[in-house]
Amino acid sequence: MSRIETPLSFGQQRIWFVEQVAPGNVAYLNPDVRVLRGALVVEALDTAVRTVVGRHDALRTRITPATGAREPMQWVEEKTGPVLEVVEMSAPDHSTEALRPAIETFVREAADRPFDLAGESPMRTYLLRWSPTLHVLVVIGHHIALDGWSLTNVIDEIALFYNRAVGATDQEPREVTVQYPEFAAWQREHLDEDRIREEVEFWRGYLEGAPAETELPWDRPRPERRDMTGTVLNLMLPDEVYGAARQLSSTARCTLYMVLAAALSVVLTRYSDQRDVVLGTPVAGRSRTEFESTVGLFLNLISVRVQVDDDASFLDLLKSTRRSSLQAIQHQELPFDQVLQGLSVQRSDTVSPLFQVSLSVANLPDLPFELAGLEPAEHIWVELAGARYDLTTTFVPEGEGLRLRLQYDTARFDESTVRALVSHVSQVLLQAAGTPTVRVADLDLASEEEKRRVLAFSGVDTVDAAARPVPDVLTRFDRAVQTWPDRLAAQAGADTLTFRELDRDAGLLADALAAEGVGRGDVVAVRLPRGLDLLATVLGVWKLGAVFLPVDAAHPEQRVAFVLGDAGAALVVTDTGTGTVAGVRAITPADLRARPAERAPRPEAESDIDAGTTAYIMYTSGSTGDPKGVAVARTALSAFCEAAVDLVRMTPEDVSLALTTPSFDISLLEYLVPLLAAASVRLLPEGATDPAAVRRALERTPPVTFVGGTPTVWKSLRDAGVEVADGTRLMLGGEPLPGEFATHLDGRGLTYWNFYGPTEATVYCTVRTSDEGTRTDTALVDTASCVGAPFGLNRAYVLDASYRPCPVNVPGEIFLAGPQVAQGYVGQPELTASRFPLDRIAADGYRRYRTGDAGRWDAEGRLRFLGRLDTQVKVRGFRVELEEIEKRLARCPGVGDAVVGVDPETGDRLIAGVIPDGDTPPDPARLREWLAETLPEYMIPSVYTTLTALPMSASGKLDRRRLGTPTAPAPAADLDGGSPHEQLVRGVFRDLLGRDDIGRDSNFFELGGHSLLAVQMVLRFQDMFGVTLETAEVFRYPTPRTFAERLGRPAFVREPAVPLRTAGGDPTVVCLPPLSGTAWSFVQLLPYLPKHMPVHGVLSPLLEAQGRTAEPAALLAEFVEAVESVDVLGPVVLVGWSVGAALAPAVAAELQDRGFEIEHVVMFDAADVDLDGPTPRVDCGLTHFLAADRASALDPQYWEGLFKGATQTITTGAPHLRMLDPDMLAESGPRLRETLGEFGQ
Repeated sequence: MSRIETPLSFGQQRIWFVEQVAPGNVAYLNPDVRVLRGALVVEALDTAVRTVVGRHDALRTRITPATGAREPMQWVEEKTGPVLEVVEMSAPDHSTEALRPAIETFVREAADRPFDLAGESPMRTYLLRWSPTLHVLVVIGHHIALDGWSLTNVIDEIALFYNRAVGATDQEPREVTVQYPEFAAWQREHLDEDRIREEVEFWRGYLEGAPAETELPWDRPRPERRDMTGTVLNLMLPDEVYGAARQLSSTARCTLYMVLAAALSVVLTRYSDQRDVVLGTPVAGRSRTEFESTVGLFLNLISVRVQVDDDASFLDLLKSTRRSSLQAIQHQELPFDQVLQGLSVQRSDTVSPLFQVSLSVANLPDLPFELAGLEPAEHIWVELAGARYDLTTTFVPEGEGLRLRLQYDTARFDESTVRALVSHVSQVLLQAAGTPTVRVADLDLASEEEKRRVLAFSGVDTVDAAARPVPDVLTRFDRAVQTWPDRLAAQAGADTLTFRELDRDAGLLADALAAEGVGRGDVVAVRLPRGLDLLATVLGVWKLGAVFLPVDAAHPEQRVAFVLGDAGAALVVTDTGTGTVAGVRAITPADLRARPAERAPRPEAESDIDAGTTAYIMYTSGSTGDPKGVAVARTALSAFCEAAVDLVRMTPEDVSLALTTPSFDISLLEYLVPLLAAASVRLLPEGATDPAAVRRALERTPPVTFVGGTPTVWKSLRDAGVEVADGTRLMLGGEPLPGEFATHLDGRGLTYWNFYGPTEATVYCTVRTSDEGTRTDTALVDTASCVGAPFGLNRAYVLDASYRPCPVNVPGEIFLAGPQVAQGYVGQPELTASRFPLDRIAADGYRRYRTGDAGRWDAEGRLRFLGRLDTQVKVRGFRVELEEIEKRLARCPGVGDAVVGVDPETGDRLIAGVIPDGDTPPDPARLREWLAETLPEYMIPSVYTTLTALPMSASGKLDRRRLGTPTAPAPAADLDGGSPHEQLVRGVFRDLLGRDDIGRDSNFFELGGHSLLAVQMVLRFQDMFGVTLETAEVFRYPTPRTFAERLGRPAFVREPAVPLRTAGGDPTVVCLPPLSGTAWSFVQLLPYLPKHMPVHGVLSPLLEAQGRTAEPAALLAEFVEAVESVDVLGPVVLVGWSVGAALAPAVAAELQDRGFEIEHVVMFDAADVDLDGPTPRVDCGLTHFLAADRASALDPQYWEGLFKGATQTITTGAPHLRMLDPDMLAESGPRLRETLGEFGQ
């Protein structure tokens, strides 16, 4: 007896698709465990389970996998088969607590064995037996057949039928009036197109403008593929928290769910800095009373939107949450997947669509499981290691208490992070219950204990130490000179200086500078390459109490002139000769040394140097269009150097490699800090990142033991084959540390520090250190976002808009405080006042600097960098104000307006969007030249695009991120080009999506693709090429170009005929190849072949090997055998092109002789092929498409005469060699579809 297959319900489709993306995951398994004590009648329990399985079709359902052209189907196994598996167990202690570990292990191991949905029951039952009077019943149900309600029904019925079997009751079970496959069919009939359209329109309006993703405080970034691994945190909330929730429910006349949704949304908006939250909420889905006794997947998901207004009261928030929840609940009938398809939501295998946080209040009763003659069964909750979403919060009222079951994705979150969320939700409920009219913005998420903890993270315990003086940089240098006078201090090429020589040379230059009129507080510009003169000059400037102003020789003259004038430079020390630089007097170190000079007076380092003494001025990119100078005090520099020496523990035995430009303040860590530690500095010549130069420097003796620089520099060097030796320590900073590079360093066992800090806080203020030896931390922490903790005397705060410390995981702005904070901006008192307010938290007289960086504390006290709050970015370690570039670019002739952003793909280059001032777009080369006149190389965009308008977000704000993606739709008009594999992929796209406008970069999901079509696509390619693909890869490679690159260049499966589309209908289309012998081109026909027809393409090794010399008779035999190899269930339609078309009549005739029914033959411009003897006439019709340059000399009527049925010959404008090109098929394809549409069905 053949089985009857029926479609899955929409809910089953969703779960089945999840199984394809993350096969074997346990997130959609529901276990139920009961401890049975007493004289159990095992046979009666087996009978009860069998009876329950026999009553419910869903428990005997099997899923037929999808094929390349059809969706998965379900059918019901008539026989029940064995259901209860008895497992013998043993243990000395039979108490429940003693048995719990063994029970949990068994359940988890059983759940880890993937369900074969095509071949086994979706419910497994086990009886664990320790003794005749001690058993445990384990039921594990797959969500595709058992939702929570259904599992409750099953457990209740097992108890009922057991008690009937042992004669303890004659109670009748509830009647099952609707079986689940019937519900699935009813659901599809009930949800007709009009109803679906109406519901989709509601959800479109309800969710319009809602964020696609809620940014949560993760511990690790999203993996490339979400495998749904996770765990569950079970917590009983304090009584006062549950009391607060109930009080608010009563006050606002709303449900417990609505109160919890409002409170959770407040916390999520603080975490994400978004004022709009979408929560996933499960609903029972049993809209009719006759469904209540049916076992199956009725549960549906709805999206509940909560919009949080910080200025509103919490009571108002409850009211708006109530309205929004009721709206969503009233439209719960449309299945979740139908909502996604109706809204054309782009799917991804990394993030769940529409929402990432689920909230529910459990309302299913925990019914007693009472078996006659046994003690009341104990219910053991066993949690499986799965996570359907980022966070799944299930609140379970238990008597007078409230339990929270919090399931979370362990790939992203640590337990400490989710515990902090629970604390924050509790604080919201407690405060709101006390004052329901409290402004949402005034709700404080932090408990008193957490506030103390966050302040400890910030480093407030350094306040007393910061009040004590730190040795001046020259004091420490003098100490090194006195202790190690003849030790090597610096080396540049073949030139070297000992500490004594460096000190003497610096003193000589100081005296000469004084003779030139330089005194304390004067600004001396230093425009020297890395070398010994640079070190001596800088130290000489400081010996006078003057100010060091580094000037990069590679910067444009206009920028140099601005810097010298803005800083008020008195003199320029340069290696390019005397005279002037931008109007400022210039002199060389050689001329200074040759100048007779008396010893100039020196300020006393410990008495004359104070916070008012400026050490240096560093110029950074500025948002006004010009760079701005940051003045750093000698005391701040001294504090940094002291802290850095203590942190990295550099010794006189060490050698530090200096390779960063002196105009970048991180260079001080490379050359100044080592000198103060009495270590040696090896200075690279200009062109520091040249791999050959770096390799030579690393290979010299004594060996380098410390290197500095940005992660980009050392990652690039690594990629070029240059690596530091084992034991070398890396002082990295200036930008985030890529996780891949951190893993590489950890793998080599290298010690490294990754520092964070802006120029305004003297080089660096916080640090993340590698874990020497164990390296456990790198497996737990995302390196790119983690900037560690304050070091030395620094303090780091994360403050909200009201300048209150933010709790753990709540983002705010990073402020830096302590003795390293700079004096301010040169000549900009108003900007200084706004960016450097007093530190009112520590109240120690120091200022704090507001960085403009967004950050948060994690639960372990690590500072996480979250990006910029303004337009400042870091590119390859350089600080760039995008507005400075935009303003310069907008002044270029021919430019009306401009916007600049960072390439989101690479993160290491700038992209400029330009609106022309007129009809002609400006030449990118001219734009680069214009910018190069005033900006350094690292501030010049690499890519220029022409815009018609500035890219805007949905809220009307400038959205620089959209510069990284095309501002127009994907170029669907790009229908040509690409490899044969790419053209084949485009053909499959066209067929599955039912669209002709598929370009190389058309996005599968944006053009209507969805999860089931993605599965079908993967199966198509597996059938064609025999390759292993995962459904998730369609999400990662959603365009023909990218999917073809992923596919590579596989050959068709080595079969006589390759399946191009499989389906269960008829007739079967078999395509006969052209001269190439391949089936590539026939993929382009798929959109024009009716969907119910399976399609196969014949492969001809003879044609591939011999081409035109192949014997026609041999080809005929090969083609016939290939067709016979196809699993044909009914009539056949033959389609041929060129040689294949010419042989099609003979193939059809031979197949008819062998018993095949030939429905129709389609020929695309038959070529001339000389077969011996006349071709028999065929009992079917013909459609012949002729090329504009016909390949055959035979009259079209000759071909028509070979067929007994109706024939038609259609002349097209397509050349013979392009008959099956997509653009050519636009003419013939619709006629083909019309002709074949009357066959089969």
